[in-house]
Amino acid sequence: MKFHQIVKLKNLLLGVNFLAVLFNAALYIFISRYINENQLDYQLLTKLNSIPTSPMVIFLRSIILFFILSAIILFRQNTTLTKAQNNFILLLELILALTIFFSLNMAYNGIFLLVFINLFLKNKDETQFNKFRLWLLIGFILLILFSLSDQNLINEAIKAPSLSAYIDFLPQSTRSIISFTRNLLSLTNLMLFIIILVLYAHYSITREQELKNKMAISEEFKSMADITEHVSHDKDRERLARDIHDTIGHTLTGFAVGLDAAIVLIDVDPATAKKQLGKVSTSVKEGLINIRQSLNRIRPGALDNYTFKAALEELLNKFKNISHLNITLEYNWDAENLEKLTENVIFHIIEETFTNSLKHGHATKVLVMCNMKDNNYQLIIHNNGQSAPHFIPGVGLNYLKDLVSSLGGQIKFNGKVGFTTIVTIPKEENNHD
Repeated sequence: MKFHQIVKLKNLLLGVNFLAVLFNAALYIFISRYINENQLDYQLLTKLNSIPTSPMVIFLRSIILFFILSAIILFRQNTTLTKAQNNFILLLELILALTIFFSLNMAYNGIFLLVFINLFLKNKDETQFNKFRLWLLIGFILLILFSLSDQNLINEAIKAPSLSAYIDFLPQSTRSIISFTRNLLSLTNLMLFIIILVLYAHYSITREQELKNKMAISEEFKSMADITEHVSHDKDRERLARDIHDTIGHTLTGFAVGLDAAIVLIDVDPATAKKQLGKVSTSVKEGLINIRQSLNRIRPGALDNYTFKAALEELLNKFKNISHLNITLEYNWDAENLEKLTENVIFHIIEETFTNSLKHGHATKVLVMCNMKDNNYQLIIHNNGQSAPHFIPGVGLNYLKDLVSSLGGQIKFNGKVGFTTIVTIPKEENNHD
């Protein structure tokens, strides 16, 4: 059962209430004319508790008030309101329902069921606190319903002309038809009320279960994403380690063989030994280039299209656009002297720390400082998110440690006040690509 189908039933309930109000209001006009035509006015006055209101006034007042109530209900149904506006309109609906009830001289109290249902359906998404207030209002409405259902009790307190007194002047056959019609309208109203309540209860239970299922699925996807991230980092490290291992292995093997040959030749043929050492030096340099190329395969695409500073600013702007972070950048590096490998690692560090700031720390401000310290590149990233003095580094942070270590640098984490990442990477002025 979809919620909009329940709303359609409520609109049907609105129509039934209109027919009931129209029928009961019209009875005053119809019966008053009958009494007047049969000259029974005196008998009516002696039977009533008080002087009756004009039948036409009763009819017009009741119909106009009901149209106003219907317009408010439909407006409330199709409009998003603030809590204050919602409470005001709810109070207005209750006042109108009471006014219609007394306008009909308490001949029809099914109007309260309509207001009750409208209150229920409109507040389906309120918070727990508002639900508590909602149930207080519902209890108040129930009290009104039970109190006003006994017209004899009300008539004792309020001397209002009873519709039953009018009906008693009609012939038996006509009274039976009128009584049957009134009871049919009241019963239809009550049955629709019960059906809507049952369907709404079913809808609420189903909706709650769906929300639980969605939350469970969301948690499952989060776990899968964490596993995927873990596997991805592991694969990157394995591939990187394999490439570097192969390159270093070949380089060191060639270095060892060439060095052994030079040692043998150095006393016998120094010139040949010198040439051999030159070949060893060339081989080692080529090996270092190959290692650097292996690490450059993880180079972010943005670094191929921009300078490092421009790429960094572009990355930070993306984080600003997709989040609420207030980011401050203090950049004091010479972009031309940054090695590509160093750029790659720093870029990955910033991406990882910003992602963690959003995902785990719930930060609102991040400071990024790029400074030089003792001929080292120093990167400090501090956010004002949740503190974690005893945090345990996860897969992502351990991966960053491996990357920084491969450059001979250090990375430290501090979670005492917000979260701070401090990276120190040696500056290599003589090894540029």
